Amino acid sequence: MGRTLRITAVLALLAFRALPSPAQTDIFAGYDFGSDRKSVTATLSGFYNDLCGDTYFRASYGFRPDPFSLNRGSLEIRRDLNFWRGVQYSPFWDFMRRLNIAVGFDGHLNLDNCNFLAGLDFDILSGGQTLKAGVYYKTFNGGAASSIPVYAELFWVFRDIFFLNGLTFRGSAEAWGEDISYWYGSDDPFESGKARFAALIRPQLWYSFGFLNLPSLSIGGEVEMGINYLGVKGFRCRPRAALRWEF
Repeated sequence: MGRTLRITAVLALLAFRALPSPAQTDIFAGYDFGSDRKSVTATLSGFYNDLCGDTYFRASYGFRPDPFSLNRGSLEIRRDLNFWRGVQYSPFWDFMRRLNIAVGFDGHLNLDNCNFLAGLDFDILSGGQTLKAGVYYKTFNGGAASSIPVYAELFWVFRDIFFLNGLTFRGSAEAWGEDISYWYGSDDPFESGKARFAALIRPQLWYSFGFLNLPSLSIGGEVEMGINYLGVKGFRCRPRAALRWEF
C-alpha cells in the first residue's frame, strides 16, 4: 500500500517539474455516501498537454474513520503520443493531428494488480474545452479474464458552462469486456452466470470560490455509477460531496 502512495507522489512531482506547459493538477477530498462505503475519499488527478501529446493520471484512496485505515485505492495513468501535430497531412491533416497513440495502466489497491492498455484516442475538442474518446486493448491478470479484451473511454472537461464563471463539468465514462463470475455480498455468486462487461461513469460538477478571491478552491462532487464494477452485481450509484483544490 505504501508503495502505491509513494509512486503516486512521485508522479505528481514529475508532472510539476517535467510538464510546464498548460496543465491542471488538483486534489479533492470528501465523503462517499455509497451504501457500501460511507467513508472519506481523497483523489489526486492531473491532465497535462505538451508538444508530443498529453498525460493523465488519477489516484484515489478511501479511508475508514474508525480505526483510521486505507480500505481501497486505485491508480490510473495514460500517456497519449502525437508527435506529428505540426506535420501537414493534406487533406487528412486535421484528422491526423487529433489522433493519438495511447498507452497506460490501471490498478486497484496495489501495483501488483495492474492492467495495461494500448490503443488509439481522438481529440474531439481541445484547448479551453476538452473532449477525448479512445479505444484500447486491455490486459488482465490474476484471476481476471476477458473474452473481448476491449476498453473504451470518454473523457471531458468543460469550463464556465451555462455562462457561469467558475462552473466546471468534468469526468469520464469507461466500458470494457470482462468475464465476471463472482458477486460481492451475494449468497449465490453464480445465480445469474457470468457477466461479460463492466462500466464506470464518473461525472463531476464543481463551482469555484472565485467570488471570494479563492479561484483555486471549488465545492462540488462526483457521482460514481458502476455496472458490474469491482464485483458488485448490476448497477450501483455512489454520490460523493467534496472540496477541490486546483494547483
